Amino acid sequence: MSSKNILLFLIVGLFFYFLALLEISFFPLFNIFIFKINLSVLIAIFICIIEDPKKYIGFYCAFWVGFFLDVFSFSNFFGIAILFMVLVAGLIKLFLYKYVKIPSFSWLSKIQN
Repeated sequence: MSSKNILLFLIVGLFFYFLALLEISFFPLFNIFIFKINLSVLIAIFICIIEDPKKYIGFYCAFWVGFFLDVFSFSNFFGIAILFMVLVAGLIKLFLYKYVKIPSFSWLSKIQN
């Protein structure tokens, strides 16, 4: 891993840390149709979908979302959410790589370089 990738990994982690704090402290006050919306999971899945399937930022997002779900959920088993989120990100990327070509989002991957 180069220093650029490590810095990107830490910046993504910091972003999802603040998002997790917002979800715990501020977002429970706003229920939409009686459901609690987990915004960090939605953002991680959205990033996996719009990102180039050969890039790794979606995996970074999935790891951090799973990590903070595990830390703030107070469950007995640590690592289940990390495993689930990374597995979902991998399946999304595999599906997009093998079966789907989205030409309308191809310009987004050029922004990340």
